[in-house]
Amino acid sequence: YINFIIAIKSFIANPIFGSGLGSHAVSYFENVYNIPGAQSYPTSLYIGLNYNDANSLFFRILSETGLLGVGFLFYYIIKYYIPSYSSNMSLILISLMLVRNGNFINPEFFLFVYYYYFSKLNSIKNNTSK
Repeated sequence: YINFIIAIKSFIANPIFGSGLGSHAVSYFENVYNIPGAQSYPTSLYIGLNYNDANSLFFRILSETGLLGVGFLFYYIIKYYIPSYSSNMSLILISLMLVRNGNFINPEFFLFVYYYYFSKLNSIKNNTSK
């Protein structure tokens, strides 16, 4: 919940372009003490809450890239969507990673993003999609 609040505060401060890649940890430590009730807990509780990855890739994209990054994300998902079983599998896994995976560098994320893209190219090549 705290990472959600931090991501929203960072998004409100920089809604169009975000605060920059890798800046969620900086936003975390700037804003964690401004959350109601945060003053009653020791600092050590907040250090263990995964400040580096925001606990969600979507929150991190929202915080670090703003509307531009979120718009590109939705554009990519809609543009390369094909109504086939194999594409839906990668879309589900990408969606799950957006919900829980909090890091850009995971190789699995890029694997499924590439699979999603090349599934669309393959379907166009084989004329299986409209």
